[in-house]
Amino acid sequence: MTVQTTSSKAGPFFGNGATLVWNSGFRVDQPADLRAIYTDTAGVETVLDPSAYIATGFGDPDGIGVTYPISGIPLSAAEKITLLRIVSYDQQTSITNQGGFYPQVIERALDRIVYQTQQIAEKLGRAITLSASSALSGLFLPDPESGKYLRGRADGTGYENADLIGSGSIGIPVSIAQGGTNATSISAARTSLGLGTAATLNAGTVVNNLVQLPSAGTLPALDATALTHTGKLIGITIYSMPGSYTYNKNPNAVRVEIELAAGGGQGGGTVATGTGTQTAGAGGSGGGYARRSLLNSLLAATTTVTVGVGGSTGGNGATGQNGGSSSFGALLSATGGTGGNAGLTPSNGTGANSSVTPTVGVGSSGDLNLSGGVGGPGLIFGASNPLSGQGGSSFFGFGGLWQINNADGVAAVNPGAGGGGSATGSTNVTRKGGAGASGMVIVREYDA
Repeated sequence: MTVQTTSSKAGPFFGNGATLVWNSGFRVDQPADLRAIYTDTAGVETVLDPSAYIATGFGDPDGIGVTYPISGIPLSAAEKITLLRIVSYDQQTSITNQGGFYPQVIERALDRIVYQTQQIAEKLGRAITLSASSALSGLFLPDPESGKYLRGRADGTGYENADLIGSGSIGIPVSIAQGGTNATSISAARTSLGLGTAATLNAGTVVNNLVQLPSAGTLPALDATALTHTGKLIGITIYSMPGSYTYNKNPNAVRVEIELAAGGGQGGGTVATGTGTQTAGAGGSGGGYARRSLLNSLLAATTTVTVGVGGSTGGNGATGQNGGSSSFGALLSATGGTGGNAGLTPSNGTGANSSVTPTVGVGSSGDLNLSGGVGGPGLIFGASNPLSGQGGSSFFGFGGLWQINNADGVAAVNPGAGGGGSATGSTNVTRKGGAGASGMVIVREYDA
């Protein structure tokens, strides 16, 4: 049989966690000619005992199959197996005079010589050789010495052991330009190469590990309860009554969100008209609104909080009182709504009887700043149907409703909204505008 393959080594084959059978691809005539070599994850090689594997197909030109391991876990990607054909360097075929001449015996002997040649070629392929034009007749290597390196002799006759430090030796530390780290310790080398603290950590999911993706675009399974900052609301303080307060910073918060509304303006009042005349007051305008989110670290230990009062002390027949401003220290503020204009001098005509409230409250210094709604004007319909202006709305809702004929203004309920104007029709009673609603300050604390 001819030898149609040129190799006497198969592999190394790397494991994949599944494969158990490894094929040589070349003929091996008998078990004694086979070497199966296992390499562990540290690169250490072990010639396996034949009892550790199962080999089949001896004498087959297509090669043999080696089952390894016989049981247990298949080889991982960090392990490998190599198959070698190793025949002894002898010649056992004897052809005697006048004896039988069998071509198969001659061919088997020739095959064995080819096997020997191939295994020598395989070893030479892993050996250090000189160039074809080298004048040396061999490569002379001294026995290794601890703490030294191998270098060529000055006369070109071979190699010698040399000290790492000293004349003609490698300079320590080796510079980065020369392929070194310019350092003599691990920590100094990391600094010299510009590596951060991540260079000292392993990949994984346990404490002090860097997160390693199990596959592209996929995070490993993690326990979300271990995350200390989730953006959860951990505290809320609401200041809904007019006045001045002290807010104490929450040391456990990472971020705070503040929103506030100023007080709404009072509606305009109306005077006594007498028979056959009527008048109507304008609604008070709404207070301004502002909202802001900021890091808790920007807050002082304590902050003064002011909640603006709603306008309410304007007298009968008078222009409504303005609403008070609200603020959170110097970080956020809003001005109060303006009081509604009082009803004009009594008139028997129809149409506008008091003008629209001139200005509205405005928020400032926030991520979101809004103005309050404008108070509606007082109107006259016919001889005895005055219609007062409705209070201006705020961020939190509409203002006091309008009144018709003879009634005091309606007070606002929603924080920061303006009060409604009053209406007087054909009476000698003086009316008062509805009170504006007080402002409000809300502080929300989050853990991220």
